[in-house]
Amino acid sequence: MDKLHKIGALGLASRLKRLSELLSKDVSAVYKKEKIDFEARWFPVVYYLLEAGEAKITEIAAELGITHTAINQLASELMAKGYIKTGRNKLDERLRLLSLTGKGMKICSELAPLWKTIKKENEKLIAEAGGGLLKELDRIESALAAQSMYRRIIYSLTGSSAGEIEIAPYEAKFKKHFARLNREWLNEYFEIEEQDELMLNHPKEKIINKGGAILFALAEGEVVGTCAIIKHKGNIFELAKMGVTKKFRGQKIGAKLLESAIDKAIQLGAVELYLRTNSRLKEANRLYMKRGFEKTRVNPFDSNSYRRETYAMKIVISKT
Repeated sequence: MDKLHKIGALGLASRLKRLSELLSKDVSAVYKKEKIDFEARWFPVVYYLLEAGEAKITEIAAELGITHTAINQLASELMAKGYIKTGRNKLDERLRLLSLTGKGMKICSELAPLWKTIKKENEKLIAEAGGGLLKELDRIESALAAQSMYRRIIYSLTGSSAGEIEIAPYEAKFKKHFARLNREWLNEYFEIEEQDELMLNHPKEKIINKGGAILFALAEGEVVGTCAIIKHKGNIFELAKMGVTKKFRGQKIGAKLLESAIDKAIQLGAVELYLRTNSRLKEANRLYMKRGFEKTRVNPFDSNSYRRETYAMKIVISKT
């Protein structure tokens, strides 16, 4: 029995990492023996593109649950090998898409029978271990999605998930955090568009000076969340650019920001508050619906102004 085995649950992350490295090392050794120029770490990106045809880096990262930075690194390695290429979307030249090259398709063809064997042997290994490994991993991932290990540990240590959350108004010193927090979730789910850049780079001019407001959530002095209330023509107000940094998600910070934003919108004279969202933003959409936002076919905005698909939601608000 080795040391990691002896320390039990304390070493869970280390054991999973060791297991992953062991399996990847053996598979890469098989590729080398079969004289196939391929590395196990490239598999998820290559297989994704094999099935999808072409995709944005942000899309691959979101679908695989791998960081944008890691996907970028893998893509660079694969481009250096000549297995993938980058191109532009025919409908929008600003969107960069990844796809397999002819050489990449050829290597996938060579790998297909080997992947079939790897899958068979993985299934046999799982069966030898009792057959429940994948289901258990599904349950662990779902549990961590609901409550991160960071939050679990902090709660056990302090009895509080994130301590006192302070909601603060816009100040010049917060400008960089408005951009940082929004770039994080935009890169996670979409491409940052021209309209996004205008607001992120000029929040005071584009939002506050036009009758809107920007709020920030602070946890022990750290800026961990933000949202904006944008004033449009007439008496139309929009909740927008709301995000909480990843390690603080699931701690009801978004809900506190939302309540503060609604209160601020009422102060600014709003009776109805609209927002634009996308079906990918499942957690945010659950929060909106729980608070009373409903889908509406009415588009109160001058134009959609975003290339990404959006739909509108609204809530009727008042001081009473």
